Order: sequence, then structure tokens, then C-alpha cells
Amino acid sequence: MSDPRAIELTEAQIIEELQSALDKADGDSSRAFTTAEYANLSGLSRTVVRAKLVKLKEAGRLETTLVTRRNLSDRLQQICAYRITPKADEE
Repeated sequence: MSDPRAIELTEAQIIEELQSALDKADGDSSRAFTTAEYANLSGLSRTVVRAKLVKLKEAGRLETTLVTRRNLSDRLQQICAYRITPKADEE
């Protein structure tokens, strides 16, 4: 099922929502978040977040890294996480 808000939001608004959610989360813009964490923080579906993250990566605004998180079995595992980098004119 698609997120009804996805139709209403532009890419810039979604990026702004993701960045705003990060600021509220811990204020550390250097922290990397998984797709699920971005979705939970922004209130958007994972599908919408994933699509926007792909566009950010293609634009060179997304840094990919591995982070350690607990899985459903409460075991630690390394998974892919992302950091949104500012546009050149935002620095």
C-alpha cells in the first residue's frame, strides 16, 4: 500500500522532512540512519524513503556506510545506513 502523503510531497519537502527528523532525533547530522529509521523518524513509508534516498545517492548527496544494529533476534548485525550530505551551496 502506498503512502498517501507521498503524492502530495515534493522531493525537496521529503528531504526537508528527513533532515528535520534527524535534527529532532539527536542533532548529530554526522550520524547515519537505516531506511527503516528514516521512515520511522519522518512518518513516511519505507518505499517512499527508499526511492528518495536512491535519488539523493544519484545526485551525490548521500553517503553510504555500515552500522551495527540489533536485529529481531536481538543479535548485532551490520547493515547499510545513509547520511544525507548538504548541497554544495548549503555548506
